[in-house]
Amino acid sequence: MKPFFLFAATVVLSACQISAPEDLPKTNNPDALIGRTILHEDGNLAVNPDGSIGGDLTGTWEIKNTRWCRTIATPEKYAGTECRDVHVSGNSAFFTRDNGVSYTMKLK
Repeated sequence: MKPFFLFAATVVLSACQISAPEDLPKTNNPDALIGRTILHEDGNLAVNPDGSIGGDLTGTWEIKNTRWCRTIATPEKYAGTECRDVHVSGNSAFFTRDNGVSYTMKLK
């Protein structure tokens, strides 16, 4: 019974993985965020050409090895540095964290 449960749990969790929408570029294009604003649940992040992040969340950003890396200063709950793969298409950005979790955010 135990092996079957583990198999069933693996199948269910595999089915929950988010896949990228079909119209997104197949390669990272983090430079497509420059000059855009990411609409975040806790406020907006303006990805300024000078490497700063302005708006409701503040900090800095840079591109390292084709990944978008952001360092958030405020608010405290998002403080720190993280790098993500990002695929931008139109007004959507599809981000993938190091742990494999992916999510889509709107841009303006």
